[in-house]
Amino acid sequence: MQEADAEFYRRIQFKTVVICDLSNPLIKRSDMLFNCDVCGRRAHRVSEWQLKNKSYRAEFLCRHCQHRFFGRVQFKLKYEGLIVKKYILPFREKPKDERPKDALPSDSAAQPHAPAKPSAKGTPEDDSPVGSGNPKG
Repeated sequence: MQEADAEFYRRIQFKTVVICDLSNPLIKRSDMLFNCDVCGRRAHRVSEWQLKNKSYRAEFLCRHCQHRFFGRVQFKLKYEGLIVKKYILPFREKPKDERPKDALPSDSAAQPHAPAKPSAKGTPEDDSPVGSGNPKG
């Protein structure tokens, strides 16, 4: 059996940390650059870096072949040093709807909610139990 030395205890007590601050001195500017996965040339960032799920992502455009993609990068500080993981994700354009799905139609947004109108029999539709109507109708 081998005895545990000071190095073993330093290693076991070190906690891996995901770096979420781009101004951290361990992060190099060269780690933030991406090459086009189609033609291999340097792509240019066309959006700001966004932090999402402990990784940064931004939209890139290759000026040579006009290929658009998302570049994602994550920085983990491990006992051995900084680990940089880079991914290239496909670019998907968001559909350009005039209004979001959860938005109300413009007519009902300005008017208060009206009470339920009575049915032809004179009773509100909301008060009738579902499925208990007379089948002969």
